Amino acid sequence: KATNLGRIQNNFYLCRKKNQMDTTLLQVLQTTDIHNSKIYFCPQFISNPIFRQLEISRGFFFLIITNGSASLETSYAAKDLNVGMLIVQTPSSRSTLQHMSPDFEMTVLYIEPAFFDSLLSGQPLYERIACYLGKNELPIVALTNRQSDYLQKAMQLFTYQQERKSVYQDGILRYLCGVVLLQMADIFEAKAPQDTENLKRQKDLFRQFKKLLMTNYRQQHTIAFYADQLHISNAYLSRIIKSVTGRTVLSHINDLLCADACRLLECTNMDIKEIANLLGFTSQSAFGKFFMRQQKTTPLKYRMKKV
Repeated sequence: KATNLGRIQNNFYLCRKKNQMDTTLLQVLQTTDIHNSKIYFCPQFISNPIFRQLEISRGFFFLIITNGSASLETSYAAKDLNVGMLIVQTPSSRSTLQHMSPDFEMTVLYIEPAFFDSLLSGQPLYERIACYLGKNELPIVALTNRQSDYLQKAMQLFTYQQERKSVYQDGILRYLCGVVLLQMADIFEAKAPQDTENLKRQKDLFRQFKKLLMTNYRQQHTIAFYADQLHISNAYLSRIIKSVTGRTVLSHINDLLCADACRLLECTNMDIKEIANLLGFTSQSAFGKFFMRQQKTTPLKYRMKKV
């Protein structure tokens, strides 16, 4: 199998005995062979008695239930999961997967928030699931057999790509994400109720904000700039972005800056001062403090670790 499930289970069990980590789905995925710093993919997650419950948080998770049953609980409600269901979870949400049947299986794709925000294909999906997030509900839909087969085949391409590696890895992963995310957006579009005028206005503002952000994030790091360009107040922009995405304006700006900084440190020979200038920081010191807050390490140590 592409994913070494035995190793997942053994590592998870040992860590749990030593009380070294919480029972989170992300930490389980981080023991798989099929991952990089931006994406984790598990083509067949199999239930095991050691997985009594798993917290799902801190990222974008896309789950397709392929066998058995389970329940997913949030602070608002519980949902029974059955074969053919697609679940999308954003960083603003937290849930617990539990009561997994002995035959429970699912396909799991995780995308790091900073990488997701840098994907143009992520915006249409965000817009489609806004009605769920606005009501504090997890976006869950029942797939047809054809939709489920298509999505799983598309996701399997991550297995092939991450096993073979490539000098064009980042670009290929972006295109693969585009195929999967846009297909999900199309599925949710067909399931979603008609937008109210207010929701249409919110989604339109979010679309304009993301377009401005992708063009200006390197030099414009404040809410005020984007609010001014959209001719609305800082507070109103903050409220709309939080409502649609569950995240703050600054988190969107910072995630793009951080993702760009990581790419420049990994893939170019630019010195750290040049990167700081390119990304609009007033000094190398200011950039270093920002990077430390986002990555919990210095730019130099990050670059040395990636060499």
